[in-house]
Amino acid sequence: GHVPGGRGSLVGEAAVVVQTRDPGHHAVQALVGWDPGGFWRAELPRRAELRFPPAAHAVRLDVGVGVEQVVRELSAALPQADALLGPRPAGNRSGLLIKSADRGATLTVLRPLRAAWSRDGLDVRVDVDPVDVL
Repeated sequence: GHVPGGRGSLVGEAAVVVQTRDPGHHAVQALVGWDPGGFWRAELPRRAELRFPPAAHAVRLDVGVGVEQVVRELSAALPQADALLGPRPAGNRSGLLIKSADRGATLTVLRPLRAAWSRDGLDVRVDVDPVDVL
């Protein structure tokens, strides 16, 4: 059926509504044409320029209290090629993002820091892309 007040159609019981100022954007065009390959062909150069996965690795940290200590210690310990972004407020917590050039080197630095933060009573959750055990 037709989506009332918009352009599009219902497929079964589901509907997709996209509101955009840029209907020619590669993500919108890939969605309209149901073309995930086209999306990735356009997206990969952008991700490489920004050093986002899969061109680089990402490590997300979710920090409760003590974010200043975590930022200070990360800034001092991370490999020079890594980029630390944040903190970004997330409710009563803070989010940090590490863009890692060398995933192994970054994880080597994070393991002892995470153990120290735990001993200090800091609640730091680490999410590694792709998933890895710290």
